[in-house]
Amino acid sequence: MPFDPSLRESGHWDEAAAKLLSSISAEEEALATLMNAEAQKILAFIHQDPALSNAPSSQEYIQFNYAITRMMDTILMTKWMLMKKMDSILFFQSSEKELKESGRAIPDPKRMPEYWDELARDEGMDY
Repeated sequence: MPFDPSLRESGHWDEAAAKLLSSISAEEEALATLMNAEAQKILAFIHQDPALSNAPSSQEYIQFNYAITRMMDTILMTKWMLMKKMDSILFFQSSEKELKESGRAIPDPKRMPEYWDELARDEGMDY
């Protein structure tokens, strides 16, 4: 998606940050629902009566554990990405505030990646 120069106007940056925060919130809610469903699956699995003939075998316990571990790994990676998105928003907002307070112009959109890299180096951030 190409950079929209109209986003340079003050209200648009705030609107973009609000949309990003809203998307993070929606994704967090979806992840919470997924984790709750996984917890219910675990409870249903471990509360099976071992005296029944259809009780899970050792292999089925291992397979179930592996499936749950994979799902939780996926959720963890997604949460990590959301955290990085939040870090980026906070960094961006602090950088924007610094730009406005210093009176410096917002850089040319074609040079934005270089500009943010320079700013991150100046702030001692490694991303």
